[in-house]
Amino acid sequence: MKSERYFQEICHRVKPYNIETEGLKENGSMYFSYAGKSLCRVSPDGITYHFSEHLDTEKKKELCSLMTEISEEVRVYVQSVEKAPPLKAVDLRDGYKLLCEHEKIVLAGRDIGEYGYEFVTWQYTYDRKGVTLGHYYHNDYEGAKEDFAVRSGLVSEQRLLKNEELQVIYRALDQGQKYIPYLTFDQEQKILDLKKKIELTSPKAAESFKKEQEAQLEKPIFLVRLMAGDLERDLLKVHNDSEGNPLVHELILPATAEELKAAYDFGTKSETCYQTIQGIRYSIPVGDMAAADLNSLNESAKMIDQMSEMEIADLWISLRAYYLEYEYELKEICEEVLSPVTVMQNNLTM
Repeated sequence: MKSERYFQEICHRVKPYNIETEGLKENGSMYFSYAGKSLCRVSPDGITYHFSEHLDTEKKKELCSLMTEISEEVRVYVQSVEKAPPLKAVDLRDGYKLLCEHEKIVLAGRDIGEYGYEFVTWQYTYDRKGVTLGHYYHNDYEGAKEDFAVRSGLVSEQRLLKNEELQVIYRALDQGQKYIPYLTFDQEQKILDLKKKIELTSPKAAESFKKEQEAQLEKPIFLVRLMAGDLERDLLKVHNDSEGNPLVHELILPATAEELKAAYDFGTKSETCYQTIQGIRYSIPVGDMAAADLNSLNESAKMIDQMSEMEIADLWISLRAYYLEYEYELKEICEEVLSPVTVMQNNLTM
């Protein structure tokens, strides 16, 4: 395997993760860094060596695991494409190498230089002189191999789980680990083992879930809608302003004092005003609240916004035993969940 091309492809693959290339050293290894500090080095034979003294954050540890996966995957397909014979087919442009074939299906790949590698699965024509019905995979060797296995009949599609399906399973495992009360040590360990297995077999599914979680944490805790209108046969008929627009005011919690005042002002201006509340970031059962005490709701939202995953799990377990009707009830439960932390902080400041 040509080490120069191997290192070039690794550098291409790690760019999206903000991993920087330090260059080749005298020992023939390619060195990589993150945030200005050395992260690891990859030898010409594909072995990744980590600099443990710099692995001081979970992010760097995850990146080192990622580097190991990428360097091994790149080694396999760069070596395979180099050694494979050319794929001979009518009207097919040069450069494709025959990696594997079974029945009427072929798996081919080609080196496209600075753009990485392209992999394709084709079906032979009836006379096996040409290929047709190509499925193209850019820098996705694993995806191409899976497609080849299914198209050629080596593996039944029903026995494979797609990335989207694995993401759903990963989400269910993560939520179960956090929110199912009274898990035994063995049960939690089995959940962790299954999560790790998905992370290894389908990194894209685990990464998609983590991005989804990060996006979820950017959302507000509650959304309160104040609507001016009248009830007619248990249905709310919302009033319109002079321009024909519905008289509706939305308040996102946590809110500032100014935003709370605007919501209260909207309510006082209307002869009849109805409120609804919805949990946005977390599915907290608040839908039956009157949402009249916006100050208490806002205090609860502020506390929930600061809670750790463990505290959110405790809150969820506590709420399962309550039927929330008034805003102060939620505030009291939030205070109880945070009380051990509050006591500890007070003791530290004494």
